Amino acid sequence: MEPRGVAGPDEKAARESDHLPFGVVGIGASAGGIDAFRSLLGALPGDTGMAYVLVQHLSPDHPSILAQTLARFTSMPVLEIQDGTPLVPDHLYVMPSNAEVLLSRGTLDVSRIVTGKLRLDQHVVDLGEIVQGAVEEARPSVDMKAVTIETTIARGLTPVYADAARMQQVVSNLLTNAIKFTAPRGTVAVTLERSAAEARITVQDTGMGVPREFIPHLF
Repeated sequence: MEPRGVAGPDEKAARESDHLPFGVVGIGASAGGIDAFRSLLGALPGDTGMAYVLVQHLSPDHPSILAQTLARFTSMPVLEIQDGTPLVPDHLYVMPSNAEVLLSRGTLDVSRIVTGKLRLDQHVVDLGEIVQGAVEEARPSVDMKAVTIETTIARGLTPVYADAARMQQVVSNLLTNAIKFTAPRGTVAVTLERSAAEARITVQDTGMGVPREFIPHLF
């Protein structure tokens, strides 16, 4: 085990790039999913070379003991995610209760939802780079589904003050949803344009969509 604060080679590689040199597997379950987790870990080798992030629906009113419980069924280290937790292979990470987890540059960050402590790392960012990054992140899904993605990014847009990782997460979520509901050989279009004094990001697809009369009930 390496001393706290000293980054190993896998951790250094993860922090220096948005493209991790190993796979990350996300696994979710309902509140009653502990038996499924236990069965999975019992059959999973401890040296797959991948990192695992486990998400379970937990009560927001009580501290979670999921990490301690799952540690009994695997040889991998099991850690509850905290701010700045480095993601390394052959480790199991458990999301704490009542939290949101963000993976950015090889590091897991957690934000407490109810208390309003949503951590933002704001600085001047280029929206074009954020959109392009989200598009590249979606390429594997686009290729697998045989969908065409069209990107239009306006030139000369003024940089904005924002959290780049969370902005890209928003665009990625929109793209993932669009790709999911677009049939093979369909098209997903991403546009970044100026709108008066603001910038507008639009994601459109050729999927079946939602009947107009139901749209007011969605949000």
